[in-house]
Amino acid sequence: MNEPSEPMTDHGYEPGIEPGMGDAYAPSGYQVDAVRIPPHSTQAEQSLLGALMLGGNTWERVADQVKEGDFYRREHRTLFSAIKSLAEGDEPCDLVTVTETLERREELEDAGGLPYVGRLVQGTSSTANIEAYARIVRYHSVLRQLIAAGTDIADLAYNPKDRKPPELLDEAERKVFAIAEQLTRGGGFAPIKSLLVKAIERIDRLHNSNEAITGLPTGFGDLDERTSGLQNSDLIIVAGRPSMGKCCAAETRVLTADGSLRTIESICRGQDAALLTLGEDWRFHRTKPSAYVDDGIKPVFRVTTRLGRRVETTLPHPFLTLGGWRPLAELAVGERIAVPRALPVFGDEQLRECEVKLLGYLLGDGCLTRTQIRFTNTNPRIQQDFTEAALAFGGLRAELREQPARAAEVCIAADALPVRQARAGFGQRLGMALAEAGLSQRRFALALGASPASVTYWVQGRQAPGPGWLERIDTLLGDRVAGWRAQPRAPMAKNAPNPLSLWLTDLGLRGCDAHAKFVPNLVFRLTRPLLALFLNRLFATDGWVSTLASGQIQVGYASVSETLARDLQHLLLRFGVIAALKARRVRYQGGERPAWQLDITDAPSIQAFLGEIGAYGKEDACTRASAALEGRRYQTNRDLIPVAIWGTLAEAKG
Repeated sequence: MNEPSEPMTDHGYEPGIEPGMGDAYAPSGYQVDAVRIPPHSTQAEQSLLGALMLGGNTWERVADQVKEGDFYRREHRTLFSAIKSLAEGDEPCDLVTVTETLERREELEDAGGLPYVGRLVQGTSSTANIEAYARIVRYHSVLRQLIAAGTDIADLAYNPKDRKPPELLDEAERKVFAIAEQLTRGGGFAPIKSLLVKAIERIDRLHNSNEAITGLPTGFGDLDERTSGLQNSDLIIVAGRPSMGKCCAAETRVLTADGSLRTIESICRGQDAALLTLGEDWRFHRTKPSAYVDDGIKPVFRVTTRLGRRVETTLPHPFLTLGGWRPLAELAVGERIAVPRALPVFGDEQLRECEVKLLGYLLGDGCLTRTQIRFTNTNPRIQQDFTEAALAFGGLRAELREQPARAAEVCIAADALPVRQARAGFGQRLGMALAEAGLSQRRFALALGASPASVTYWVQGRQAPGPGWLERIDTLLGDRVAGWRAQPRAPMAKNAPNPLSLWLTDLGLRGCDAHAKFVPNLVFRLTRPLLALFLNRLFATDGWVSTLASGQIQVGYASVSETLARDLQHLLLRFGVIAALKARRVRYQGGERPAWQLDITDAPSIQAFLGEIGAYGKEDACTRASAALEGRRYQTNRDLIPVAIWGTLAEAKG
């Protein structure tokens, strides 16, 4: 950037005095909007230089805050250089010594001349605000450096010169960090007396300490042993292999050894996880992370494969390619990366079969937002199976409701019999307690403040007392009847949530509409047979198995919940079933709405699905698909061998 032309004194302008524009000077004939003047404050620069020449300890107060290049005006840079040379030589800095130094250097005219330097001193009345002047000068200097860096970065982008994106990003970061590093300069000099006292106190504290780590521990044992932890004023440079950092977004879910899917954030917070790692034998093995690092806030990029699998990572995150592990920054759209063909990881979580069936059915065709839980399906076998599972759950009753012009619903409600039994049991216990306490029902009602009729209904089991009455009963009988304690009201209440609603609430599913449904965490930890049962009942709802006249087999599942579809895609992979996920639009109530569809087209995957999972109520379709697969030559239009692999095969053959 060229220096601004110096104004001539015969135009009525003296250096340092801006004609009616404050800190922005525009030569005659120019419009202010047409000239982009770099940020600066002439007044702050003048005040700072004037305060420095007033003497005292002014230099020590700002020496580490500003440097010669921070001044915008050329004459000010020249003047500051002279002041700096005097101060560093322990010479006084006043008008006489500064002008003499400038004359000796033959730079007095470059600094504006003797009259201008003299007016700087005369125009500054005090040194009290010299630190504020220095901060203003430094602030505008940073702004100008940012402008220059931004211009350089733009030039890099326009003229990359065959440099790769990581190199361009590194160069851009260096330019910005070079400015940021200047802001870390200290807060000034301090008397050696105070520094010596602090140093002696620190030495004494370390000598009397029994701790092996005297600084801040890093969590890396070998590093802490060598450095005794991170110490104040130490510069620690940790060298690492470039572009090999594994960094995913905090909400990224990772498969753990017990079958759970945990987010990166929860793993870092817990500092403990058994994960899977890919070995040299191309098989997954259990491992423990060597460290848990929160890498802060960084830009992430979404990577989506042809199968619809998705992950968000930083640019240095490595992916396995035919050419080995490579960072995301080196990959392009269309390149092939390795993804698991099977994740045979199962947990040891045990649920009753009725619970597993209900979860599968309700995630597919269940309504979880209304007062009553409802299941909508037109297949009588599936209706019966769902009803039997609900009754086996306990405390429930199921009612099939036929509706004109709509699919039949199975409605779930609390079973009235357990409520009646709970009320009868409470009434019997209350009557025995009154007899033991020697209280008639009337006297008990009077002492309690309730009506005699209410007490009679309680003892007969026809009604249940409210929460407030139960507390009063406990207070009154607790001192008279040994071991008396009223039972909870929930089992006796007619309108209390049924046990299935309470269970679904604990799982986080109650109240979820179709778009918000997901697979609960405990399902990922199920044993292999129970997980297969869950998938079987889920495919019984919105899944399909069909065999076309051409012999082509179609297996799939559709849902309006993206989360549920992605959970299902992962769970199928536990059985070696590869499913492709894609977005589509489906007709709904005279319009369209977005949906997510899973397609299983790979023959081995279809065989694995039919052999171990299947779909309840669609057994005939599964039988036809299995027969169509027998004796059929394996052929696929998706799971193709890349051309680049032939080079690897040739090398293996020698």
